[in-house]
Amino acid sequence: MSLSPSLTGHGTFLYDLRETIYHHGGSVRKLVRAMQRCKMNHAWIRVHGRHSLFGDPELNREVVEALTQAGIAVAAWGWCQGEDIEQEADLAIRGTAELRLKDYVADIENGHNESDWTRDEITDFLNRVRIGLPQGANLAVSTFCLIDWHEPELMESAEPLVDAFAPQVYWFWYPTRKMQKAFGERYSLGDPMAYADLCLDCWRKITQKPLILTGQAYWGEREGWTQTEAETRLKQFLDDFKGRQGVVGLNWWHFGGRDAMSQAMLDRVSEADFTGLLTAAPATAPSGSA
Repeated sequence: MSLSPSLTGHGTFLYDLRETIYHHGGSVRKLVRAMQRCKMNHAWIRVHGRHSLFGDPELNREVVEALTQAGIAVAAWGWCQGEDIEQEADLAIRGTAELRLKDYVADIENGHNESDWTRDEITDFLNRVRIGLPQGANLAVSTFCLIDWHEPELMESAEPLVDAFAPQVYWFWYPTRKMQKAFGERYSLGDPMAYADLCLDCWRKITQKPLILTGQAYWGEREGWTQTEAETRLKQFLDDFKGRQGVVGLNWWHFGGRDAMSQAMLDRVSEADFTGLLTAAPATAPSGSA
């Protein structure tokens, strides 16, 4: 089974559609144009949160239709808490189906926002979602980037059941000296591309499945991580990014509203040329139910 266009190439997360549309000029048409300007071919639209489906159903459908008509492939994604496995799997399946989408990306970040997962719960959740998605659908997990420091055994449980992983390579000021001591001085201090290389090297200990690198297009969250700092580091990453074997996609968290994707970032992303840098390799077939 080949990996879907919704999980390959250049794209973005869409977090809060109303805020994102406002950020890009106030209309769905202008949002689509902004994505086209950035030469994006995929978008991940949020369909559920911790307890319920997310967003305005009519607006969600309008955006999906507009993106599809523009040739931008769409996958669903949702935040997965790990507190009610059956309910959360149902939200993922229903949210994906209501937008007539096939592919789904589970955002699983154990410990973040008090989420709590075990290996068995991850297996159970992904099995339920896999069974509930349409035949031929792709299933991926978006999670921490430096996976060696974030309970890699959890993602080892996910590995047989997914088609791809999307490590969230939020570089801030990384790598740090502590990271250098742990992983080697070849990972230059404070270098976004060096941090991406470090994270990808760690991920290759867990899986040979395709990877979609999620880059950092937001500011805030941490003291001192200003808009100017975020813009500078994004530019540095794009200047140095030359692709990597097995990285089939590059997308961004996220496309604007709530302190993300400034005009300077948008301009820099739109100037980037990813031709030949994202290897559209076929997915390794998941093993199926465990």
